[in-house]
Amino acid sequence: MKASANCIKLIEGFEGLVLKSYQDEKGIWTIGLGTTVYPNGKKVTKNDPAISKEMAYDLALIHVGKDEIVAKKLIKCDLEQHQFDAIMAFIYNAGTTQFRTSTLLKLININPKDPKIWGAFLFFDKIKIKGEFKKSKGLFRRRNAEAHLYFKNEINFYTELL
Repeated sequence: MKASANCIKLIEGFEGLVLKSYQDEKGIWTIGLGTTVYPNGKKVTKNDPAISKEMAYDLALIHVGKDEIVAKKLIKCDLEQHQFDAIMAFIYNAGTTQFRTSTLLKLININPKDPKIWGAFLFFDKIKIKGEFKKSKGLFRRRNAEAHLYFKNEINFYTELL
């Protein structure tokens, strides 16, 4: 299984498409659709040249492709396409390390239809700034959107929660 266009649409909806490097909410240099590290391992910096829209999507697809390899090894059950897309959008943001040790993964592997999975997405609604975890409205919206795609097979950006 591969991430579909819905996965990329969800990622873009939260990351945005920014063709010049910028600092994200945590102060990490980012470009494109949330790329922080180029495929060659180099971190994005403030001095990086602008990229094209095509390059932004290419970078995101390379990132998702690497994450898919890890996810397929960790997920021990069959998922529907929308469920896989939601998980891939989550991993794109939270990372494979967070997913590998998460209750989210454990619940999915036990029963991919368990309603507790929604809450397991929401566990990751905090951002670490200067060593402290703080609730993030943006991550709360994002996790709800991922859970919504996972359970309802619909993309919803939860704009009413702004």
